Amino acid sequence: MRADLQTALSVTRLKEPRWYPQDDENDATKVLTNVNDEIKKINQLQKASQFSRRKQGQLKKLKVVFAIVVLGLVLGAILIFYPRQVQVPRLQGQTLSKAQSELLQANLKSQVKYRYDDKVAKNKVIKATPKEAKRGQTIVLYVSKGQKARAFGDYLDQDYDMVAKKLQKQGVKVKYKFVYASEYRRGLIMDQTLSPKKKVIPKQTKVTFTVSAGSESTLLKDLTGKTQAQAQAYAKKHGLNLEVAKRASVQKAGKVTAQNPGAATWLQAGSTLRVVVSNGKGSDPEELVDQTTFSFPITINYVENGTGTNEIKIYLEDANHNYKNVYQQFRINKNTTMSITFTLDAGKTGKYKVVRDGRVIAENQKVHQ
Repeated sequence: MRADLQTALSVTRLKEPRWYPQDDENDATKVLTNVNDEIKKINQLQKASQFSRRKQGQLKKLKVVFAIVVLGLVLGAILIFYPRQVQVPRLQGQTLSKAQSELLQANLKSQVKYRYDDKVAKNKVIKATPKEAKRGQTIVLYVSKGQKARAFGDYLDQDYDMVAKKLQKQGVKVKYKFVYASEYRRGLIMDQTLSPKKKVIPKQTKVTFTVSAGSESTLLKDLTGKTQAQAQAYAKKHGLNLEVAKRASVQKAGKVTAQNPGAATWLQAGSTLRVVVSNGKGSDPEELVDQTTFSFPITINYVENGTGTNEIKIYLEDANHNYKNVYQQFRINKNTTMSITFTLDAGKTGKYKVVRDGRVIAENQKVHQ
């Protein structure tokens, strides 16, 4: 109708026939529906439709939320109640508190057992068992009580080097001091600062041993040209036994013409010093050449062995010494060069060997001047 009214005066509709109202059901009077009521019905239908859509949307949201909550509960129950396998942290050497803290972080419980251990420090974890476990399982922590106290022991008359190695392996701090003692073989323990029955924890223990240095040694000086009386006085002063052999010489009677061992050689107290003294007879040098005395230089290298010194033994054979007997015995703490003196009969050779800490390190079977 609105379209008809808007175009009623349009030139395009000039030829349209005139409109006449049509008879409807014999011109009976009709009661028209109230327009406002219809509008209200339409509005109510629209509101009902919107409410239904909102309700359906809310219901969908509720379903999604409910599904998420249920899924979360299921997953939580699985995580809580399902016994999952976990790797036990590496705990060896850690303090007890730190080890227990790491186990808690891994959802594991702990049980502590203490035991003595010579290697692991006190209150540190020795080991943890088992290595793998399920969540919530108990892990046994073995914790060190440190070393067990024990009687120190009696080491008198034992070899210092062997005792020191044994105790140092246990953690004992070992020191020594040498003293000269002719009644003890060199290297033997004469005294110790700790009582043998004293209970000690090795890693917390210090001990000092008094070790025999053997008889006191003297660095011989050159006695040639000295009188026999002077040689005797020198030997007495240093605790040496003096043997005198008199031979013809162009030297003045009573003068020392040779000595064995030679000058610059270490000789222990109680050892024998041999000298040749001129009797003033004879003037032909060839008459004197029945023995030859000379010094033979050697170098002994020091080798670290954990004790700070090497024990050296020298064996020598010449006109005056037997190869089976120790010629000299001493200790070194650095490379050492020294001389050993040989006295050889005409046409003869000598020999020597050097033993360091029980092993032969140098040997010469044909020593001659």
